[in-house]
Amino acid sequence: MTSDDTAGLLSWLQTALASRANSVKETKLYVNAPTVIVDHEPASYRKMMRQIDPSKANLPQKYNLEINTSHSVIVKLNAIRQKEPQLAGLVAEQLFDNALVAAGLADDPRSMIPRLNTILDMTLEKHNKV
Repeated sequence: MTSDDTAGLLSWLQTALASRANSVKETKLYVNAPTVIVDHEPASYRKMMRQIDPSKANLPQKYNLEINTSHSVIVKLNAIRQKEPQLAGLVAEQLFDNALVAAGLADDPRSMIPRLNTILDMTLEKHNKV
């Protein structure tokens, strides 16, 4: 990806994930993953704090996301974000949730199932006109 592609994708992701991400930045450090959550509290600390003050348990928390612009998923996301904005938005949300799961921060990964099914349906629809 060119630096202009990267800047455009970062801006688009920041907007698409505004309610969930404090920041979206590029990284080259995480070779095997397209996205990673950085600078977060450990899951065990969050669980302990929920027990201490249950009133804050359901407050949404924003995270710092880093993307690996050399990962094939990120390159393909950039390629479709203008042509297929609905699918690209769903993929962006899924990549964010994947990073949460990998960091041990997802409270209930089952909430991703409807989105995953929609992504699968949209992707397979292009290859199988039923």
